[in-house]
Amino acid sequence: MSNNKTIHDSIYGSIELGEDVSNIISTKEFQRMNTVKQLGFTYLVFPGATHSRFEHSLGTHYLAREASSRLGL
Repeated sequence: MSNNKTIHDSIYGSIELGEDVSNIISTKEFQRMNTVKQLGFTYLVFPGATHSRFEHSLGTHYLAREASSRLGL
């Protein structure tokens, strides 16, 4: 049974995650990042600044994967 997942990112659109990454993001440690704000208390001044470490980490994974692919790594 494949554990691949597709998620929607507000910046990059649909991101397909392989089974290895899906297994990592399913851990309680990674899921905790959903409650940790990327920008701390900035949302009190800028209401739209509600990004989580979870979203940031998935976007970072996507960019690293794209860069590796384009560089032939």
